[in-house]
Formats: sequence, structure tokens, C-alpha cells
Amino acid sequence: MSSANNLFMLACLVSSLSCAHTKSQRMLKLGMHKPTLGSIKVLNYEPTPEAFYEDFIRSSVPVLIRTNNPSWHRYFSNWARPSFLQTHMNDMPGRAYNRPIWTQDYPGEVRLNFTDFFIRPLDEKLYWDSTFPLDNSLFKHMPLPLPLSCLQHSNWIESTVLLYAKVNSTSPFHHDGAENFFFQISGKKTWLIANYSEGNKAYADLYDVQPGLSPINPEQVDLDKYPLAADINFYKVTVEPGDMLYVPEHWWHHVTSFDPPIISVNLWSEVFELPLSSEKRDIANHTKVISKFIRESSSPSIKCMWQHHSIADVSQYNWKDIYTLSESATEPLRNYFLLHFSSDISGCFYAVNSITGSILWNYTISTDAGSTPVVSADEKTVYFADEDSKLYAFHTESGNLLWKIELSDAIVASLRLNKIKDILYAATIDGWVYAFNITADGRPSLLWKSGPFPGEIWSSPFIHKPGLIICIKTTSTEDPSVYMLHESNGSVMWSHTMGRPVFASPVVDHESNNLFVLDVENYLNVIDMQTGKSLWTFDIGDGVLSSPVLSSNGNILYIVTASGQVMCLDALKLDIIWKIVVEKSTDIEVVSSPLLMEKWKLLYVAVGYRVMALDAKNGKIVWEFSADAEFMSSPRLDKYGTLYIGGMDNKLYALNGLKGTVQWSVLSLGPIVSSVTIFDRYVEESSYGGLM
Repeated sequence: MSSANNLFMLACLVSSLSCAHTKSQRMLKLGMHKPTLGSIKVLNYEPTPEAFYEDFIRSSVPVLIRTNNPSWHRYFSNWARPSFLQTHMNDMPGRAYNRPIWTQDYPGEVRLNFTDFFIRPLDEKLYWDSTFPLDNSLFKHMPLPLPLSCLQHSNWIESTVLLYAKVNSTSPFHHDGAENFFFQISGKKTWLIANYSEGNKAYADLYDVQPGLSPINPEQVDLDKYPLAADINFYKVTVEPGDMLYVPEHWWHHVTSFDPPIISVNLWSEVFELPLSSEKRDIANHTKVISKFIRESSSPSIKCMWQHHSIADVSQYNWKDIYTLSESATEPLRNYFLLHFSSDISGCFYAVNSITGSILWNYTISTDAGSTPVVSADEKTVYFADEDSKLYAFHTESGNLLWKIELSDAIVASLRLNKIKDILYAATIDGWVYAFNITADGRPSLLWKSGPFPGEIWSSPFIHKPGLIICIKTTSTEDPSVYMLHESNGSVMWSHTMGRPVFASPVVDHESNNLFVLDVENYLNVIDMQTGKSLWTFDIGDGVLSSPVLSSNGNILYIVTASGQVMCLDALKLDIIWKIVVEKSTDIEVVSSPLLMEKWKLLYVAVGYRVMALDAKNGKIVWEFSADAEFMSSPRLDKYGTLYIGGMDNKLYALNGLKGTVQWSVLSLGPIVSSVTIFDRYVEESSYGGLM
């Protein structure tokens, strides 16, 4: 054969190999044409509802929350057992797809009840994907995670979907028209997630079946028809049992499920009132419009006043039913809490079981302790302080001392923790403020120290972006009483001089950015949070030593004065709506702060020897409880409606929040000045006995 022919044949061979390679490249699975952007943000703790809304929901940022809460893993482990799901789903009707691997064609649907689905043989490869009621018994004792556990989030939840696959499966490439809170229960799922701005590359406007469903076959992407698909920028993350994934509305995603049985739950939420698209073939552009709308028109923050017991409670919260469970300390399905508090004079730190009142652990110190403790974001550590200038860290459940450090003077103000950034704030009575970065190994590292400020610090630091508000019990009328410190270095951003000392912590209306500060004389001071300038002052006729409480809409302010007057003010007009005199004695000084339960329209106050529930609308007494000594700590309420408050008679009381009856009391070594910190924990394995 001539050399020319050889060259010709070689050229043909190279050409054919090139064509074959090109063809194989053009039929790859979705997400394999270019490297991914890496993982979405992963948190190893549960953020607060307020932080979750601000940092992720409103910002349209997906996040994986990898909780270490053993109650989640313990509860979800039951779902993989066939008898558990069959018991609770039983004959509930629903829908299953008859092809678990999604290609280009819409798979057929099968209408059947869950029991029929469950007994179908594996070779039928059905994939259950169906809504079911929030009040289903399956959810009755499944807790909402911390990021969703306030009334504001719960009101947004529209529906629930159970996903169940007996074999490996995949989803279409699509986006959803609601916020997606996704819980992985059994098996694993790998998610490819793309920003809403990738809609053109997803060929969103060429959908065949329904808006939001890309025509691209994720198993074999045809780049001849959809060439832009090769350039989609994906994040990639795998969710495992116990994980919660948040996928913002209109973010594109494709899911591969493996390690059956694969069980998941979606909570769909309508968080934002979004403008409708007038063009059905303008999906890609519409999602960009919506994102802009969210950022410009939605509330920058939310306020959480109530935490739900379980997912089922989102549908209909019946306090009486929940409380009936709480009446018995032996009820196996009841949540319990660790109550952390400290006693004064004969100083001691405590952890108490919320159901029985039994002391789980205590740690004795040689001095007074009146500061309220805080629990870390990962729920493993509780921080205490004493009046001998020491800051402590303990394991929340075992009580093991993790570390102890000494500051400049006594710590009487309650501690504060930025749970997003793991920054612990403490203020000493000699006018210094400390910020400690809690490192990955749980140790404190001094971030900054600011001061000394001109007076004693009795009020707790108040965290408010981008800084920290501190109030000073000044000794001179010329010294500032309120400061805003920068969170990164403690520098003074602004200061405000009122000419009067401040003992109580302030409150902020996040909508107006108004700061409400009460001084020890007669005045309510309203300050602009941005500038520190005075907006107005209002003479309430008495000094105040306790922190006020603001309604969730920012319209109503409740105040308890040092002499025992309780008043309700219009926070916008500064008009008194109602006022009552609870205690006429001049011998007491009220330092206990009020607690507002908006769902029940109750205001809890502790004045002198009495704890009372007042009708928040008119100030009438609903119930009252009297002790043998006065109350100085502030009331706290748990999810079950149990009110906790410590007294100067050395007792911690647990009261029925609606009736005021005593559920239990526990005797401490000394008077209780600190408020209770409530740390949620589930009871042991027996807590699920009623569901097995």
C-alpha cells in the first residue's frame, strides 16, 4: 500500500476517533461538562430563626445544616423500619412515579395508597412523591429544627411532601416555585444546585410539561439541542440522614438518590409575596425580577416570639393538648429541657430537668453569681459567669468544666453570644467589655477588649448589626450612657449622653431602627440606631431597672418600673395605652423584666413576691402566684407553656403558663437572681415508644 494511502487511512481513523470522542462528550450526564463550583455553605450547628432568615432566606443562599442533635438521628432512625411508616401512613392516598430514573419524557403516575405502594415488588421501581397533612401522626413528635422553630417561619409553611424510593433514583432538572426546606431521613442524595440566574442555560422557556421543568435530559445532555447546558455553574453537595438542606425558590437543581431505602421530607414555604409573571415563556427573566424584588421589598429581619413543639403543630397548635401530655412527669413522649441557672450568695451553677425539677448537675463556686448563662450554637457548651471576675465553660449535659478564665472585675451583666460567628461577649462591672472568639476546639481567644467606660455595666450587651450596644450606669451627668461598639474591634461607633445612668438592657425595633432605652430616673429615651442621636424622650413618671419588651410588630412597648407600675405604651406615638400599679410598697425595687406571649395575649411580670400573667390588651390580672420572698430573676417560657422563674427564697419554680399552678419547685443553695436558659433536649429511647 502506498504511503499516500496509509496517510489517508490514518487521517480517517483519527477523524472517526475524534467524532466518537465529540459524540461521547456531547451525551454526558448533567454537571459533568465542567468542574463544579464546589459545595454550598455547610453549617455544623443550627442557626437561630432570625439569623437563618437574614443570612440565607432573604439573601437567597442555599445552605446545608448538618445537625449533631442526637434526638434527630434517634427519631429518624425509626423511619427506615417498614412497620413505622406503614403504621402512620397506612391507607393514605397518594402518587408514585413509575420510573425512578428521570430522563427526558415525563414518567407516568400511579395513584394508590401508601400501603399498596409499600407492598409492590422492587422490580416495579415505583417512586413515592406525594403530599400529606402536616398534622399526620408521623409528625406529631418530630421537632422543628431551630432555624424554623418560630411562629413567623411556621406561618409560611404551606405543605409537606414525603419522598420514598426503594431503589436508586434521580429527579428532573428543575426549579421550584416555593422555598424548599428538605430533610434527609434515610439513604443519601447528591444535589447539583445552580443559581436562578442560570435559567437561560437551563432552557427554562422551552419547557415541555410545566414551567420550571427543564427540557434537558439529565442522564444524557444533548449539546446539539442545548449547547449552553455545558456551561451551567453547579454547586454539589451530598445530604445524609439527619441533614436539613435549604434550597431557595427558583434555584435550579438535579438530585441523584442512592443507598435505599431513600426517605426524605420537603416542607414548602411561601415566604415572599412575589409578582406573577405575565409571560409563561419568560421564566428565566422572571426569576431575576423576583430575586431583585425580594432584596428590595422584603423585610430585612424577622422577630421570633414563640417556638413550636413539632412539625405537626404548624398545622394547628392546641396548647391544651400539649399541656395534657406535660402534666405527667412519666409521659414518654414529652420533650424535656435542660434548665441552666445560677444562685447568688452561696454561689452555684445548675442544670435541671424541666419535667421533674431534678438537679442533673451543679458546680459550686466561692462567690455570688447573678449573671444569666448562654448555650453555644452547637449546644455542647454552656457559659456561666460569677462576681469573682471568672468566666466558665461547661459541657451542657455532663457538667464537666471545660475551661475557666479571669477578667478584670465582677460580671453581673448577662452574657451574650453571637451564634453565627461564635463570639462570646462579657461586660465587667468596672466598665470593660470583652469579645472572645470561640475557636474550633471550643477554647476562648480574646478578640478585643474595650474600655474602661465611665461607670458600672449592669445591663447585658445587646447585639445589633454591625455592632454591640452597651449601657452604662454613669456617675456623671456629662458622661455618655449608651455606646455602639464595632463588633470586629470594639471601637466606639457612636455614643449618646442622656445625663442619667442606665441599669437595664435596651430593646430595638428592627423595622424603624429605633433603640428604646429606659434610665433609672423617669425617662424613656428613643435613639436612632444608625447615628446615636436622640429622637425623643418621654417622661413615664418613674425610674426603671428592668428591660422593656417590644411587640413583634414594633408598635407596643411594655415597661415595669422600679416601684412596681406596669404600663403599656404606643411605641410610635409614645402614648400610654394602659397602666396599673401592682405593688404600692416603697421597699421593693423591681429588676425583673417582663415577658410577652403574643399568641396567648399574656404579659408575664414579677413584682415583689408575686408572679402574674396580665391580659396584654388591658392589664387585667389573669392569674397570680405568690412566693415567700421577692423575685429578681426574669420569667422564661418553654415550648410547652411552662413558665420558669427563680426567687430570693432559693427556689426555682415551674408554673403552668395559662393557669399559674405550680408544677414543681427545686431548692438551690442560695437566692436565684439569674434567669433560666432553656436548652432543648429529647428524652431517651423510650420517648418514641408510642410510635413504634
